[in-house]
Amino acid sequence: MNILKLFFWGILLLALGLVRSPAITRFVDPGCASPQLPYTSWAHAANNINDAVNAANISDTILVTNGVYQTGGVSFSGASNRVYVSKSVIVQSVNGPAVTIIKGYQVPATTNGTSAVRCVYLTGGASLSGFTLTGGATTITGNGGGIYANGQSTVIVSNCVITGNAAKFDGGGAYQGTFYNCIFAGNTTYGSLGGGAAIYAGLNNCLVISNNASTYGGGVYNGTARNCTFVGNYATLGGGAAYGGTLYNCILYYNAIGANLPSGTNGYNIGIYNCCVAVTNGLGLLNSGNFTNAPQFVNPTAGNFRLLPSSPCLNTGSNGSAPAGLDLDGNTRTFGSAVDLGPYENQFANTVRFVDVNSTNPVTPFTSWLTAATNIQDAVDAASPGDFIAVNSGTYKLGGRAAAGWITLNRVTVDKPVTVQGVYGAAATFIVGAHGATTVRCAYLTNGAALAGFTLTNGGAFLNGPVTREVCGGGVYCEASGVTVSNCVFGGNTAAWLGGAAFQGTLVNCVLTNNTAINGGGAASNTLINCTISQNQATGNYGGGAFYGTLNNCLLAGNLMSGVSGGGGGAGYSTLSGCVVSNNAAVTGGGLYNSIASSSLIASNHATSNGGAGTSNLFTTACSSATWLRKAAPRFAAD
Repeated sequence: MNILKLFFWGILLLALGLVRSPAITRFVDPGCASPQLPYTSWAHAANNINDAVNAANISDTILVTNGVYQTGGVSFSGASNRVYVSKSVIVQSVNGPAVTIIKGYQVPATTNGTSAVRCVYLTGGASLSGFTLTGGATTITGNGGGIYANGQSTVIVSNCVITGNAAKFDGGGAYQGTFYNCIFAGNTTYGSLGGGAAIYAGLNNCLVISNNASTYGGGVYNGTARNCTFVGNYATLGGGAAYGGTLYNCILYYNAIGANLPSGTNGYNIGIYNCCVAVTNGLGLLNSGNFTNAPQFVNPTAGNFRLLPSSPCLNTGSNGSAPAGLDLDGNTRTFGSAVDLGPYENQFANTVRFVDVNSTNPVTPFTSWLTAATNIQDAVDAASPGDFIAVNSGTYKLGGRAAAGWITLNRVTVDKPVTVQGVYGAAATFIVGAHGATTVRCAYLTNGAALAGFTLTNGGAFLNGPVTREVCGGGVYCEASGVTVSNCVFGGNTAAWLGGAAFQGTLVNCVLTNNTAINGGGAASNTLINCTISQNQATGNYGGGAFYGTLNNCLLAGNLMSGVSGGGGGAGYSTLSGCVVSNNAAVTGGGLYNSIASSSLIASNHATSNGGAGTSNLFTTACSSATWLRKAAPRFAAD
């Protein structure tokens, strides 16, 4: 009798929905050859996400493998929806947004319209993780081009890229919902509010870039954001980054609004706390813990909005306002004394020293911009191995020191394994050496040191001394290959023997132009990666551009080997892979001499003999070059 009662009550509770069956995992694979209900194995996976959702029970998980999901649709809430999640289930990709894409449809010419397809609709309690949502749109009355979340806080979207979507009304990328570790990029609302996200959306550890709103809130309208970065967003009427709502631990910089308007370029009518905000065009709402210093992104032009170790946004957030969990890169949050602003937590653990040529209060150990050193050498002297030295824009042309046991002076002698970086790059940060009665090389770098983001110019190495030391590397002398020089420009440097711009070390993404040496007018004994080597000259025997180097994906153009018996206008005694060697000149081997080149293009080089390559081995390399009769020291000659 007791068993019958238990059975009866069990049936009743199930009927009332008070007892749920155990959660089941359903599978989706667009390439599955034998899809079969209930889709509980990869062998019988559904071919589209909607089929798996329809088969699912509340709390089930739907695993979706790689593919572009761009067919089908279910009409609801102002648009047809490519994926319609009408139950509180978990929809999760297996391998992340780079390979799992839900693609909507935008009407040609009008973008939004009756045939438009939104990417995803999510009911309250549902969650979505690990997708790229792109190309979505709404009808002429719809909200949320990429996502419509029918629940302000109960819909969870994580680890998604929401890009290139459009709404006629609110929320070009998303309407409502709570978002973790997502990227909103290039979304648009054509008729109203919130280019990226709108109306009570919660953004946590999100990157919000280049979204547009036709009225207010280019990045977000009336939402809450924690540890987000807003860059490059635009609103016609106001609040380029954000309009309304509350922001914590955020960065709002380089956003815009329509011309000649009083409302905020970066934000308007918002509460902001512990944020980095460019206060322009009438924002004026600086609450506690905010500041206006530039955030110092690693490389914003390339889309890298992580923070440099010198950024004022490091360790300046409120831990109590930060979202729980990992940052946008999957790293631990609060690495240091306090949480960093924005979605990325810098993992740099060493001390940062600061240099500003215009500093008015230099105080050792130079650990803030307020007490920055006025020259790089002082900061190097104060540093410990592993430290990072952040150098503000300016021209550094005073002082000089020889490395231990040397004679030649260096403007900067980096005799410790530290990183020295110009935080605003080579276009704004100069290390200037000296020619003449007192010769000064631009920089000396010991093994394990690194230099990045400078223009090194007018350096020299002229003294008589050991060939491998005093007379090599007019721009930079590197002790060994363990030295890295990146994103630097070398111009107008001279060495009396090897490497007018650089000797030894590994150079990455550098430009070497108009430097001079006897051998290796640009560089000697280096590894060069993604470098441009142009208009350099060697006056002795080998390598107008490079001598005795290893070059990968480099351009060698317009270099000259001007010695009467010299070889290799582009490079001599070097190994090249994936390079372009063009318009270089020499007596022998206008492009290359005694070198090995693979997967490279050698074209339009000039020489008395062997215009392209003299005494060289070429593998899968195109070679098309001319020769010319040598005249009185010509710089170039016509084909």
